[in-house]
Amino acid sequence: MNPTVSALFKSLHQFPNAGKTPSMKKGQLISAKISEILPKNQAILNMGGTQVKAQLEMPLTKGERYVLQVTATNELPHLSLVSQKPFSVEWMRSLIKEAGSKPSEKNVEMLRHLFQNGASPTKDEVFQALNLFRKFGGRSRTKDVITHILRNQMPMKESVFLALSSRESLSSVLTQDRNLVNTGDQRLKEIIGILGGKSSPVTLLQSLSSRLLHETSINKRNTFLFLQKAEIISPELSFEKFQQEVSKWRGQSNGALTLDDALQSIKKGSESPFPALPSQRLLPTMVNNVFKAQLPSSSRELFSLKNWLTQAEKAMNLSSANLSSDFVNRFQALHQNLADTLVFKKLEHHIGQDFTILRKQLDQLFSLNGSRPVELSREIVGKLQTLLEKQMPESVRPQLVEWAFKAQPTASEFTKEAFLLKIKAMLHLSGINDEAIIHRDVQQNVSVQRESTLKSLVVQRLQDESVMSTKPEVLKQVLNILNGMQLTSQQDHGQMLQLAFHIPSISQDAYVNIEGKKNNEGIIDPDSCHILFYLDLKHLKETVIDLMIVKRQVTLTVYNENEMTPILTKEHKGNLEIGLEKLGYSLLSINVKGGHPLNQAASFVNSEHTGVDFRI
Repeated sequence: MNPTVSALFKSLHQFPNAGKTPSMKKGQLISAKISEILPKNQAILNMGGTQVKAQLEMPLTKGERYVLQVTATNELPHLSLVSQKPFSVEWMRSLIKEAGSKPSEKNVEMLRHLFQNGASPTKDEVFQALNLFRKFGGRSRTKDVITHILRNQMPMKESVFLALSSRESLSSVLTQDRNLVNTGDQRLKEIIGILGGKSSPVTLLQSLSSRLLHETSINKRNTFLFLQKAEIISPELSFEKFQQEVSKWRGQSNGALTLDDALQSIKKGSESPFPALPSQRLLPTMVNNVFKAQLPSSSRELFSLKNWLTQAEKAMNLSSANLSSDFVNRFQALHQNLADTLVFKKLEHHIGQDFTILRKQLDQLFSLNGSRPVELSREIVGKLQTLLEKQMPESVRPQLVEWAFKAQPTASEFTKEAFLLKIKAMLHLSGINDEAIIHRDVQQNVSVQRESTLKSLVVQRLQDESVMSTKPEVLKQVLNILNGMQLTSQQDHGQMLQLAFHIPSISQDAYVNIEGKKNNEGIIDPDSCHILFYLDLKHLKETVIDLMIVKRQVTLTVYNENEMTPILTKEHKGNLEIGLEKLGYSLLSINVKGGHPLNQAASFVNSEHTGVDFRI
């Protein structure tokens, strides 16, 4: 990202503090400016860009800046005055000495930078920050990363610093370092190829065959059952019969095979094709059909949908007169919940106009409350039933994404479907969600064997010196990049949420930022939010797309220097309006501007002050 476009992208997603009272911990040192003195010994303070109200127990002066220290974190935190001259050299040197560090000019400058940029460290954190500052040099990047750690209350550890300070893009590391790409671990090589945007040397048929060969050799049937559900393998074929056919295909060899050994066996070939699988010509279409049939729904949403469909079938099989009012009320409540949480919007995308018809029939059923018969379409209910039966368990989604990626034609790099597939590949195969998934499995007391990710494989190779053919510094660099992406992928600002996606590509990485208020589900409200795309396109080059959504009305601004951009935007405006309308949005306006840094950041700041945030 060149400096001009980088500045534009940064200015467009500056995230305000939304009036949120800063989270405090005992011992924190906070720089605050008195913005306004209020009656009853109260005052408005500016703390790191956030306006808060305080109850004063000592006189303070409007316009002056003070350093306060958190002495108690009860329901109403208590802060004490530490210094009336917060940025004086004497005070900062004294603080650095108390923290156990050397009061050099560079350390004084570093401490001033922290306070002036809204950091609120404890004395221990001052010591840790200055140690990192000394170890990694006095560059402005080092100062900014340490400030970011403190402002977001992350652990002040070297691993966190290295993760956040990594400036390499993931795709450049994955594709340019031969030590990593040529590793002997086939699974690692496959994921690197997918995330790096390169076509895989292993075909879809080879990948499926080797997976089946490996699993049947250890009496495991996960992939077999998955392919049966997807109707890629005949549902009539038993696993035992399939094992016999595979054993016959292997010939004299028997015993357990690793995934790498299985792939080598497949590559060596056999006069007969691998049992039960369709041809290389038909397989990509079949895999794509399964992938496209998957709803973008969580396990909980799918469970609710199946429950809703069961109740719809009951309503269909019984006359309305035989439906109790209690059943109708419960059904209606579930129906309304699925509508409010936009689950039905996802169904409409797959079912189309038929689903709208069914919803109208159900609305009529609810309004009549069983007073007279209502005909429900058996054909539409059947379509829904078929669609839900095609949904794959969450644990196999990473494997499905990988196979869908292999099924794509190489020319599809810049299509909408390819872009969405890259996002899914990054979410499922990079490992940036590994810890969250493990935590959820532990919380739910479930034991599911999940596919290896780039992160888990890198960690394994770093821990196993016997297979260390790759330079450790290369693996550590990949791990730092992934950890950095993980640490910055979600920023919680009280009632606001900011999400960041990094999508590796064969040419240049793409970046997506989404920010907005939380809804009742604790996620970004899709009715009103702000979305930014940074893309390096083949012909238009560097492009920033600023998407502002307010009450489902979309204002779109494209920042690009190419003279063809306004013409192309006008040409595709009609298709954009139709696409947005299908999703329940309307296009308010579309503009094209040159890529100059402009502060267009969304403003969600809550200026109201009620009650008191803390005492001084």
